[in-house]
Amino acid sequence: MRVILDNGKFGNGYEKVIVRPWSTNGYKDIVLGAHISASERALDVYQYKDGMYRVAACYGTTMMGDNYQLLRQPAVFRRKCE
Repeated sequence: MRVILDNGKFGNGYEKVIVRPWSTNGYKDIVLGAHISASERALDVYQYKDGMYRVAACYGTTMMGDNYQLLRQPAVFRRKCE
């Protein structure tokens, strides 16, 4: 067996693992999700490249509006990958 995705964060709070229906280089893309707060979540998109999964994009979602009102749908925004 060979490890193809190890970001060192699994023990630190990722509670969602989503395998996307599309693929990159013959491997399904993967999204890992973790809560940042009660109303925010981090989403990291991984794509297969050069023999392993690598982070391709990072997003955040929030259910809280500018005036702290609850949104009907989550707002999605691009964030810096760590």
